[in-house]
Amino acid sequence: MDCKHKEIVMVNKVGKRCETGGHEVDFVIKCRMCDEDLSRISEYKRIIYNISKH
Repeated sequence: MDCKHKEIVMVNKVGKRCETGGHEVDFVIKCRMCDEDLSRISEYKRIIYNISKH
């Protein structure tokens, strides 16, 4: 982690385009101040549950 701000947020970003026409979902940990991606995990073909409704 090269960023010195220490203000990190977790976000979802659109990843690569799939063969089916959809897109992968990437979970990203990034700095809120300098907008640098610190970690990016691709979730291709994995069931992602929407926990915001619970």
